[in-house]
Amino acid sequence: MTQISNQKEESTVAPNTEAATSNRKTAWIGLGSILSVASLLAIILASLGYGISLAVEAEFGIPHATVFTSAFELLDLSSVAIMAIVNTGTTAVWSVDGFLKVASKIWMLAVFLFGVWALLLLSVRDWRWPVKKFTILRRDQTWLRTPTRGDSWKQFFQSFIWPTIGTFLGFAVLWLVWAAIFSAPVLLAALPSIGYGLGKAHIKEWIIGAETCVPFATREARQKPKPIPQKTLRSVDCVALTKEGKTIAEGLVVLATSSSIVLYNPITGAARRERTDGVSIEAVEGASWFESPPRP
Repeated sequence: MTQISNQKEESTVAPNTEAATSNRKTAWIGLGSILSVASLLAIILASLGYGISLAVEAEFGIPHATVFTSAFELLDLSSVAIMAIVNTGTTAVWSVDGFLKVASKIWMLAVFLFGVWALLLLSVRDWRWPVKKFTILRRDQTWLRTPTRGDSWKQFFQSFIWPTIGTFLGFAVLWLVWAAIFSAPVLLAALPSIGYGLGKAHIKEWIIGAETCVPFATREARQKPKPIPQKTLRSVDCVALTKEGKTIAEGLVVLATSSSIVLYNPITGAARRERTDGVSIEAVEGASWFESPPRP
């Protein structure tokens, strides 16, 4: 009896051990996948942030290497690129002209693909030899049957649609995998250039093209429903830096990281980078900056 009970205990312990080992392997694989995706996203964002620093150097002459001090600050700079992408995409898609352009392209592509599929159907319909069925497709004699010339159009369509969808999805996944493999190095190398273009567009539109500072509003004014303005001025954050009670710099915020800030003066056209250690940052309205035209 003792031997039988020991054998039962061993037989119950072994499956539990295998299940626990399998769960641990699955957990480690999942953790590794998450870390891999996070590392890839960090590289992409840091590359975009590096492009933003190059745009600041091109526009204002501040060396790009002084704009950031660590890779983490490149992640801060990437927020400028992300906002530029969001603004560009929102403007392009939700404007009437942009929506019509996107819809027309999608419609033309859909018509083209439908025509190709219809020609494929006609060519298969005229085959003189039936296609051999796979074993896994013999379960359903309506939707997964072999098309023949004696079928009606309804029967032929039913027997052809699911293999068509499956083939399309299979080729699409295969194409995406190959495209990702071959385009990933090129895309990673081009990311700083993309960030540079987005940074230039952001500076031109939202910094140099700003019309006013973000206005102050009291608590009561913030709680009231905002009326829809007839014309919206392009506003930007304006700040003043003070240290030991003295103002050391002020201007429009071009960008900011955890250790520094880049300011732009629209009257003189000068830009400067200031460290924020031990500095008080206060928002200002700075209406006088937009009353005088900038220097040519």
